[in-house]
Amino acid sequence: MLGVVVVLGAVFGVLHVRDQQRKSRERSHAEATAVAGRYLTAWGHGDVATMAANATPDSAAALRQQVGTVLTDLHISSATYLPGILRFQGDATAPFHASVVVQGLGTWSYDGSLVLHRVDKHWKVAFTPESIYPELHAGDTLVRERKLGTRGQIRLADGRPLRGLDGELDGNMLGTVGPYTAALAKSAGPQFVAGDIGGLTGLERGYNAVLSGTPGGSLTLRSSTGAILDTLISQPVRNGKDVTVSFDLNVQHAAESALSGVPANLTGSLVAIDVTTGKVLAVANHPYNGYGRAIRGHYPPGSTFKIITTTAALLSGKSASTPLPCTPSITVGGRSFTNAEGESYGTISLATAFAKSCNTAFISLETSLPKGALGRAAALFGFSDKPAGTDTATSGPLPLTSFGGSVPPPTDVTDGAAEAIGQGRIVTSPLQMASVAAAVASGTWRQPYVSATAPANNPQHAIPANVVATLRDLMGQVVSYGTAAHSGLPAGTRGKTGTAEVGTKNPPDTVAWFVGYRGTIAFACQVGDSGASGGYGADTAAPTVARFLRALG
Repeated sequence: MLGVVVVLGAVFGVLHVRDQQRKSRERSHAEATAVAGRYLTAWGHGDVATMAANATPDSAAALRQQVGTVLTDLHISSATYLPGILRFQGDATAPFHASVVVQGLGTWSYDGSLVLHRVDKHWKVAFTPESIYPELHAGDTLVRERKLGTRGQIRLADGRPLRGLDGELDGNMLGTVGPYTAALAKSAGPQFVAGDIGGLTGLERGYNAVLSGTPGGSLTLRSSTGAILDTLISQPVRNGKDVTVSFDLNVQHAAESALSGVPANLTGSLVAIDVTTGKVLAVANHPYNGYGRAIRGHYPPGSTFKIITTTAALLSGKSASTPLPCTPSITVGGRSFTNAEGESYGTISLATAFAKSCNTAFISLETSLPKGALGRAAALFGFSDKPAGTDTATSGPLPLTSFGGSVPPPTDVTDGAAEAIGQGRIVTSPLQMASVAAAVASGTWRQPYVSATAPANNPQHAIPANVVATLRDLMGQVVSYGTAAHSGLPAGTRGKTGTAEVGTKNPPDTVAWFVGYRGTIAFACQVGDSGASGGYGADTAAPTVARFLRALG
């Protein structure tokens, strides 16, 4: 019996030892797996310090130097290293699958492995060059080469390169080309890296993807003598393509010539658009090659916005003959509104109120319209209902910084009255107002563009035929007997004057406007700003347009 007990005790002892050994192996394997996982995760994050902390002491320095060099020289924008199942045979081998995005070249995928050693009873990665890539041996290097294609040019429809032909377009539309910072390269696209030459501003930046083409290059494994051992990535270079734009130098020079007559102390701008397509023909600013207010300016449109208010009235059942009271003043919500120089015409038709630009008549008209009518009419002409300063309102229609127009819903009756005459929180750009005039001329509002052909899915809205017919007639009366009758405009011109109050002076400074069309060209002209009053639209902006149209012939 004693013999049986002794044997059983020995068996239990052996089993206990084996169980302890098994648990020890499991702990060891778990530790090795964890070390490999931490190392690979840190590698994916570019965290060389954590990688070194999980490496053997005798290889940590080489790791810092070589991995750091690879991360920097190859321009690795992201990487993942997925661990496999470890194999144990004395040391440990940790397989992994790498997916490395080399910015500007593509993705480099391969299978590799790490070797782990026990150091002071703990597992550590024994770093060697092969830990980075299995075929990378001592003395070998990974070499990244980049090549940029020939940059395309921005050209006119007749094939001439635009740069250098007009200083105003050079400064305010074409923009500049130069080396990218890391931030600019990131925004330009994954094919670009810091140091690449690309568009920095203006149309050069807006059309950069087309103009630059696709940079090419390679990632190769090379021996100590520079011989190529293997090509890991190869990306062919593709030259950039030319971009044809819509500007017409004859129209552009006419606009610049017209603005040269604006007094030197005043700012101004003029935009011209083809009414049948929405193509931008000219963008001119005063002073010459100054701030690009023609496309980026934020101005209240003043009475030019009465085109929109009239549209809202016509869509709500009003007509050109609808009677309106043109009193010297009107009070809405406790605020008094007046006409320019206290004008008063008694009870007049909507058509006469438009031609004479009677503020009080249009405010009275707005108070009779259904809620939201003004906003719906504005939307037909491409205005946003978001306040200026939001992304939606400032994104603009061109492939460069520009501004459309903002008509926020009125906050109260006073705000609604102000918006009826283009004041309050309404702001717009000359570019947007030129598109409004073009919509009246053609019957369809089209978002302006500067490319040779309309962009795909370019926004456009048909304006009801009865509205268009009435607006054309009313804009003709502005020139024939209304506020612009003595501005020197040639026959066939239709338009609307505007005088918007800006700033905090008493009396306030003004922005003078004239928007309209003649033949196939629509236009918008703005003169003055806060701090440099532009006077009345009929006195400064409309005569500037008259000079523009005469210069065109």
